Amino acid sequence: MKIGVDIDGVVFNTELLWATWAEIFDVEVLKRNSVIDRDEVRVQEKYDWTKEEFDEYMKNHLHLDDFNLVPGAKIVLDKFIEAGHEIVFITARKDDKKTRKVTLRKLKKAKIKFSKIFWNETDKIQTCLNEKVDVMIDDNFHICEGLSKNKIMSLCLNSNVGKVPENKYLEYVSNWGEVYRVIYNLSQNEKGKKTPKF
Repeated sequence: MKIGVDIDGVVFNTELLWATWAEIFDVEVLKRNSVIDRDEVRVQEKYDWTKEEFDEYMKNHLHLDDFNLVPGAKIVLDKFIEAGHEIVFITARKDDKKTRKVTLRKLKKAKIKFSKIFWNETDKIQTCLNEKVDVMIDDNFHICEGLSKNKIMSLCLNSNVGKVPENKYLEYVSNWGEVYRVIYNLSQNEKGKKTPKF
């Protein structure tokens, strides 16, 4: 199987740390309660911030070195590689020298293997279609919904469970153990294909 994997909020705990800093920034720096949608994953949709306020937040809190691996990510990704699955990272992270350097260094330090990284992806659905991804793991339910509409299996990790109803191509998972279980079962159930077996 070809498994697409988002980076922020899926492999690294970026979203959780950004969310923490966003709450502190909103209260301490902006001195208000700017939350307009508590269910939104992305900071830019969660708060009623101006572009200047958002830029100020990003300038002071976008430190890629601060992020750690999400528990279980390394264990499960290693199991997928050992089973012969292909890992493709599909991320919205900027495609600049600093971001690439930090990201690749952290992945190398963690000894996480992969075949490709697609950077600055604004259309992950089209990338998954082009790459013939069998399963995509993402934390953005909008992306997962779009993938499911295109008949690409999506696992929505820790992201507003229930915002979009589960269906044949969309399943909510709360941790990497559940990711492993779903993909293990998918690989066992595929008929007529030479699929890696666990």
